Amino acid sequence: MIYENRLINISQRYNMAQLKISDLVTPIDLNANSLSEEWKRFKSQINCLFEINEINSKNDKIKISYLTLLIGNDAADLFDHLGLSEEDKNCFEKLIDGYENCFRLKTSIYVNRMKFYQAFQDDTETFVQFVSRVRKLA
Repeated sequence: MIYENRLINISQRYNMAQLKISDLVTPIDLNANSLSEEWKRFKSQINCLFEINEINSKNDKIKISYLTLLIGNDAADLFDHLGLSEEDKNCFEKLIDGYENCFRLKTSIYVNRMKFYQAFQDDTETFVQFVSRVRKLA
């Protein structure tokens, strides 16, 4: 009887741990203001989950399955549009790189040029601070 209670107790803990995975990793919100920040958050969460559950040592197929389940339906729909070959779609690192390229913040030369030409020294800013800021914009 005691042995059965222990098994039930362990089983309940295991099921609770399985249910908590969805609480630990929230899907990517494609309507977020910053998709690059949303991707960084998700990637950090998935890395922690993989580390805790020792999933990093498993094969790519299992890691890709976890990623597909946890990334969310909207982001999972992007899978076919990542521009990866069939071989690369079965490699976890290449898949992560594909999503990384998809969600990475892309800089615009024209926007950066506009910011550079519109830079003026503030009243509270010293000349050295202004020059430093303009150099970062260049």
